[in-house]
Amino acid sequence: MSRLLTMTRPPAPSGATDPPGRLRRRMPRPSRRAILAVAVSVLALLGASGWLLGFSSALAAQRVVVSGTSALTSAEVRSAAQVAIGHPVARQDVQAIAERVAALREVESVRVSRDWPNGIRIEVVERTPVLAVPDGGRYSLVDRFGVTYRLVSSVPDGVAVAQVSPSDPGLLRDVNAVVQALPDPLVGRVATVVAHSPDSISLVLGNSDRIVWGSAEQSGLKAQVVVPLMKQDASVYDVSAPRSPATR
Repeated sequence: MSRLLTMTRPPAPSGATDPPGRLRRRMPRPSRRAILAVAVSVLALLGASGWLLGFSSALAAQRVVVSGTSALTSAEVRSAAQVAIGHPVARQDVQAIAERVAALREVESVRVSRDWPNGIRIEVVERTPVLAVPDGGRYSLVDRFGVTYRLVSSVPDGVAVAQVSPSDPGLLRDVNAVVQALPDPLVGRVATVVAHSPDSISLVLGNSDRIVWGSAEQSGLKAQVVVPLMKQDASVYDVSAPRSPATR
């Protein structure tokens, strides 16, 4: 019996299918002169941009926008900021401007940013008073951090008067801690805080009822106890020992 032999021709190289004499075209390389021209153009563009941002009067600071003021005026903030009007916005030291504004006692925090193309923006958060301390016929305002920051002629609405010496910062901090711990039903109802010592802090309400708080210690527990205690018919509510409250 004869055997049928089948042979398979290997595939021809890819270049074999190309017509004879046909060569692949190579992409022309850019000349050194062209590369140099592009590099010079890029450098010139960067230089012009840098000059425009850093030295041109077209992008110089011409205005200072102030927001968030209440006790302070915009003019007071601008005066403290000392922004270099006429100097390029890009070269203004916003950190230094912020530090100068933050030095104002009324300022709790401040954010300074560039307001392109010709401005500087200053966003101020002023301190909020929680206490007013009598001081020579006027009142020194104290914020939640215990910072005494402004002298005013009258007590702002909703701010308690603290009968404590402004020269005793430790006692003032204790009084501030007590006011900060007050439960919501008492916020705004306290007319006066009397403190002759760290252990004798009392709160006088607008209706003349009195809360004997004692020291600032355990203020969280005292705040929980005083609200249900005040449901009793009394005029004095003693939470100085919060686990044994009393009324009279």
